[in-house]
Amino acid sequence: MLSIYANVATVSLFFAWFQFIGKSLSIRLCKKYIPSHYERLSDEDKKRLASRMMSSLNSTFVVVNVSAILVLNWQRIRSDPYWADTFVREPYCCINLAYFLSDMINDLRGKRNFSKIIFLIHHSMVLSAISIVIYYRVFLFHICMRGLNELSTPVLNLRWVLKKFGMKNERIYAMTEIAFVVTYFSGRIVTMPVFYYTILITKDTEGYKRLNTLCKVIFFGSAVVIDTLIIYWFLLICKIVFNNVKERTQQIKGKEE
Repeated sequence: MLSIYANVATVSLFFAWFQFIGKSLSIRLCKKYIPSHYERLSDEDKKRLASRMMSSLNSTFVVVNVSAILVLNWQRIRSDPYWADTFVREPYCCINLAYFLSDMINDLRGKRNFSKIIFLIHHSMVLSAISIVIYYRVFLFHICMRGLNELSTPVLNLRWVLKKFGMKNERIYAMTEIAFVVTYFSGRIVTMPVFYYTILITKDTEGYKRLNTLCKVIFFGSAVVIDTLIIYWFLLICKIVFNNVKERTQQIKGKEE
């Protein structure tokens, strides 16, 4: 019972941080250290900047935590990737749950479009998967592998900021774009076969057989939907980067002529 109250308190506290307190501090920091850039943004982009700062903070927290969990608990995870556990699992998952709840509420505001609907589907699947890990106390290895997906998020947010600050034609923007493709591929595409291969080679183990059927359907079903969206986004990213490179090449040729 204490664990339930602790989890609810953790989610509530960090939801307040991501939705209100953290955003307010982000705005103050921007006004103090980058006032000229900040004031040029529209009111909507100012709100998005605060949300993206929270996004970068959360993703950094996630990548550091899941990396530490995998390294420090590798022997237990290796012996049973489904039921291995650590005391940081619940607080980590609760903080992540709070972030995605907050971000989902942000997505629900304003006009609906195809991109927002896709993000809402993604966040719904993430929340379902995290809830399973908290409630059933399973899938430590698999939720950590999903956490590595966040490797590209700070770079994505930096790319957005540079674009809004009018630096799209600068060299740093091109470097950030390349870094984004590399981190997206490393954190989301490369981890995908590892995630599913682990399930394939352990499906006959006692740990897998002990899993509740509903638990497996929700968690693995959510993973399939998330990975489908990840592949879809990766194809879009490759297309955008290719078009940008082509555009820059034409600009360079135009200057030389």
